[in-house]
Amino acid sequence: KGWGNGIDKHGLLSKIRMGKDKADLLQKLELLIIDEVSMVRCDVLDAIDVVLRHVRRRPDQPFGGLQVLLIGDLYQLLPVVQGEEWELLQTCYSGPFFFQSKVIQEAPPLYIELKKIYRQNEQHFIDILNRVRNNLVNDNDLITLNARHISHLAETHPENTITLTTHNRKADALNSAGLEKLEGPLYTFNGVIAKEFNENALPTELTLRLKIGAQVMFIKNDT
Repeated sequence: KGWGNGIDKHGLLSKIRMGKDKADLLQKLELLIIDEVSMVRCDVLDAIDVVLRHVRRRPDQPFGGLQVLLIGDLYQLLPVVQGEEWELLQTCYSGPFFFQSKVIQEAPPLYIELKKIYRQNEQHFIDILNRVRNNLVNDNDLITLNARHISHLAETHPENTITLTTHNRKADALNSAGLEKLEGPLYTFNGVIAKEFNENALPTELTLRLKIGAQVMFIKNDT
């Protein structure tokens, strides 16, 4: 089988550079926890499975015999799959979700549903949230939610308005549009990558573009 980047099992294993310490850790590991599993692509979970079978020397056991705990809400964020990636993946998978991976099809997990809500204690609001999750919102719910909406805030106080988006590309488009509206020269700051580092794991853009007056959000605490 292949993955979104076009490599097969043998190609994946040939690219792995793993020292003895990491290999020993994976061999001794008793439990692997993957959080926010709704965002894990099917091919990524299969790649994890292939690596664990190889490193743990148990090619016939899912995840190399390692117990895996998957945690997440499937009503939240979807896996990020670009168009050209899905063109490759759809030849092997029926969909992008983790539960559509080959390893999950081979070894279906035990599903446990957690029903108690800890972050909210107002039952009326909890009921609305549950109906939103299940696509069962009624007119009264919309009236309640819209009563909290300050429609003119973005126009009267744009500097205090923050837009929450689900994907980086949407945030990038909004940031670029906001930057273009600012007057004055554009300053560019180029980051430096030391040693080996996957550019897909960058916490922010490698090249920062700023103008005087731009809003900046820190991604690390200022000590």
